[in-house]
Amino acid sequence: MPRISAGTFVTFAKASARTKQRLVARAIADGKWPGYRAPDDYWVRMRNALKRMLKSGDCSARAVTREVADFPPSRRADAASMLTAFAATWPTLGAEVIEGHRLTIELSGFAITSLPHATVRLGKRRLALRFSYGHTTLVSSDEQLHLELLRLALGKSGVIPGVLQVRGPSIYVPRRKPAAVAMLHAEARFLINLWKANGGPL
Repeated sequence: MPRISAGTFVTFAKASARTKQRLVARAIADGKWPGYRAPDDYWVRMRNALKRMLKSGDCSARAVTREVADFPPSRRADAASMLTAFAATWPTLGAEVIEGHRLTIELSGFAITSLPHATVRLGKRRLALRFSYGHTTLVSSDEQLHLELLRLALGKSGVIPGVLQVRGPSIYVPRRKPAAVAMLHAEARFLINLWKANGGPL
């Protein structure tokens, strides 16, 4: 069964028909989906810094200084401000970081893998979280697709998909969006048909 990461699938879903054709043709020719240059992305660095701090349980000033050193000089002040504010407030949420796992959901013959940014226990609930860096709880259309993929992959596991609002921080659970779910299924059907039409291995 062909596989695709949730991030690449969301990119595919939001792309034009011509770009979708190019993505699929390149993936089949290369034997893999186009790579992503994570080290060049400020928000990927921020996500990885937060994941390391949460996993280690270290929200000290020393940990923030260590993580900020990995950012480009022009962005270190911004990164330090966000990470310092997060580190100061995170312990007040009472969330316990627990082990999370890479998840897979099959849609229309494609295996789509999804990895929560963090998994926590909050009271009696277990939540698989994605980070959000906005100033409000509004969820972008791209992020809504990620959340619904995560919700589908979690199935009846009892784990709830949620958002960790980094600026705050706070944790909340957005409502299910049927329109986003319908779009995911439609795009998966489009993808598998395009994959077959281009001779992709099944």
